[in-house]
Amino acid sequence: MDNAQIAATLELFGNLLDLLGENAFKVRAYHAAARTLEGLERAVASLVREGKLKDVPGVGEGLAQKIEELLATGKIKQLEELKQKVPAGVLDLLRIPGCGPKRVRTLWEKLAIVDLALLKKACVEGKVAELPGFGERTQTKILQGIEFVASSSGRFRLDQVMPVARHVLEYVRGSKEVVRSHLAGSMRRWKEIVRNVDIVASTRNPEHVIDRFSRYEQVQSILGKGPTKCSVQLISGIQIDLRVVKAEAYFPALVYFTGSKDHNVLLRTRAQKMGLLVNEYGIFKGDKRLKVASEAELYQRLGLGMVPPELREAHGEIEAAESGVLPDLVELDDVVGMFHVHSTWSDGTAEIADMAEKCRKMGFKYMGL
Repeated sequence: MDNAQIAATLELFGNLLDLLGENAFKVRAYHAAARTLEGLERAVASLVREGKLKDVPGVGEGLAQKIEELLATGKIKQLEELKQKVPAGVLDLLRIPGCGPKRVRTLWEKLAIVDLALLKKACVEGKVAELPGFGERTQTKILQGIEFVASSSGRFRLDQVMPVARHVLEYVRGSKEVVRSHLAGSMRRWKEIVRNVDIVASTRNPEHVIDRFSRYEQVQSILGKGPTKCSVQLISGIQIDLRVVKAEAYFPALVYFTGSKDHNVLLRTRAQKMGLLVNEYGIFKGDKRLKVASEAELYQRLGLGMVPPELREAHGEIEAAESGVLPDLVELDDVVGMFHVHSTWSDGTAEIADMAEKCRKMGFKYMGL
């Protein structure tokens, strides 16, 4: 279990305590610890093994014991007990912008609202506006929020998904049967919102790799399982699609499954004009498969410079690659400073001096507090 998953569990713990009217100090402690652990550079599991978890600011004896229990068993007994006290649908109400635990608790206690459908009905009937501290304006905003949640269901922010995706990728790479593997899809193109995580792997033993992937510890359900693809949904709700290919098809498959769809159409059209066929299985001239030892070589076969994944959106990158005028992307080393950081003087988790020293070590020229 990685830091992001541990942090999400503590965040849920804090929300449940808040919904049940627990002490505000205790609620804040869980939320603060969640933020701290999610931002750690080291894995929480390694701190536990070394007995250094309680050295982390905001993690006392009680919280440390719960985190250790989570890592050892995959759950926290007290959290499971809290879940039994709160209808599952009530937690969905927290997804609505502007509906924090206190406001959700009022809806639950005063109007017996335990899911989004009941909340929408109560808003349409004007009952929510009648509650103390709500009013017509808040009711309208809640209705808009319900529509937003419905339209964004199954979508996740890149920063939420990336830690999970990297952890799953490392798990896939942990098989001796996997030769190469890489994240693909919209995540590899660094889209801000993603629907699912795509992983491409080459292997000599696809059945073994598929079967092992389906037994990943965080899998809640298997959506589909075949000889070359397995789709699962994690406990977090994130869908992961693994596609396995032969070694000679790896780089064509990586380009194809990275996308975008429109970029792939442009590549296929260009290939046809050159008397070639390009797809997820390779690049062909008649019945002959052309050797492709890298993504760059595939683009080279099509008379193009290597197009970075972030630019594969059919926004003129093919013409730029043909003309040799592809732009240089901003890299991490190009970042020379950071604005808008919070310290322990407000709601941050680190001292000003510690953050300044970290910025110096990273080669930054400034830090805006």
